[in-house]
Amino acid sequence: MAAEPEVAPGKETSNGGTALPPVHEAWLPREHSLYRPRHGKQMLALVCAAVFFGFPLLSTMLGVRPPELENRPLADLPAVSEGWGLLTGLQQWASDNLPYRDQAIAAEDGLSRGLFGEAPSLGGRGGTVGVGPDSGPAPPPAAGRASARTTARRTATRG
Repeated sequence: MAAEPEVAPGKETSNGGTALPPVHEAWLPREHSLYRPRHGKQMLALVCAAVFFGFPLLSTMLGVRPPELENRPLADLPAVSEGWGLLTGLQQWASDNLPYRDQAIAAEDGLSRGLFGEAPSLGGRGGTVGVGPDSGPAPPPAAGRASARTTARRTATRG
């Protein structure tokens, strides 16, 4: 079976159809038969993404600098020479260097105290004893001693 020769966009092919244009449907003129407009959710997502990335960038370009809020200096931008360490260090850098971070923390504190009557959990350690990353796994039973469950199982099968 021979390959079909390339056809210019909008021209008829040998099987009676038309060739697809080399652009996405949303970029076609409205009068085109294959035009499909972007849906409202897509436009909302694009606007939110533009605001999310554009506002901090614009603020930084206008000279807004984040203050040191914690008892440590702000994280430096990781170097590309760090390899995959670039990706792991990028989160801390972006969090530290976000403009208006101090106002966001104050707003979260006010909102949490106003609605719930308690201070927000800002990623600090605390909470229930034995729960969390520092609690670690349970220690194994002592060598030579059976656990209470194993002992109960043995006595049940003997009797």
